[in-house]
Amino acid sequence: MRNIALKLSFDGTDFHGYQIQKNAHTIESEITNALKKLTNENIKIVGCGRTDSGVHAYEYFINFKTESKITVEKFPDAINANINSDISIIKAYIMPDNFHARFSTIKKTYVYRILNRKDRDPFEKRFSHKYGGEIDFSKIEQGTKEFIGTHDFSSHKSKGTETKTSIRTIFDCYATKNQDIIEIYITADGFLYNMARTIAGTLLDCGTGKTNLEEIKQILESLDRKKAGPTLPANGLFMKKTIYKEEFNEHY
Repeated sequence: MRNIALKLSFDGTDFHGYQIQKNAHTIESEITNALKKLTNENIKIVGCGRTDSGVHAYEYFINFKTESKITVEKFPDAINANINSDISIIKAYIMPDNFHARFSTIKKTYVYRILNRKDRDPFEKRFSHKYGGEIDFSKIEQGTKEFIGTHDFSSHKSKGTETKTSIRTIFDCYATKNQDIIEIYITADGFLYNMARTIAGTLLDCGTGKTNLEEIKQILESLDRKKAGPTLPANGLFMKKTIYKEEFNEHY
């Protein structure tokens, strides 16, 4: 039995997130159904993390075990021919038996995209959060530094999933601006429910003057969700990259 990993990307607009749900269109259900058709096996796939309804991915990994004789090189085209065109299987890999798309990760990067202009952009409406008011980008840049390090992120998580701890380590957090697109990058050892979207909301508040730089530290220390910024809409959030343990580097 082989342990196959797939690298994929997807536009999450019309999906109810990654995870299989009853009577809902999800990324996992699309790929599971395609693999069933191709292999005639009841395959259980494992995703590298939860993505909510409307969230996208530039790079997302899954893995599954199979007895199928389909060559690893043929899996991407074979699956792509049987799934929604909003998902693209980019590459397939044969991985060691102990590789797990979720539990073998050491870092993940998310990026949140903000369109800062008054008029709407029909080509960006699915892939960014539009904010028409003035933003001081330098304040967002400065604010990102406050999130780097190990913190209890209780003030930046939404209710909905149980976790043993709200402590996470952010290795890098920075923002870029290209014309009217602001992107906020966050790399961490893990993310709480809506953590990335709420950090982006707090930084947007900082850029618009609703929150100042000194208050960001106070918000983190408060552990109070009510004090942080809003959870920005899902359409602006992308999973950017997943980094795995060094022992797996030669395999993908």
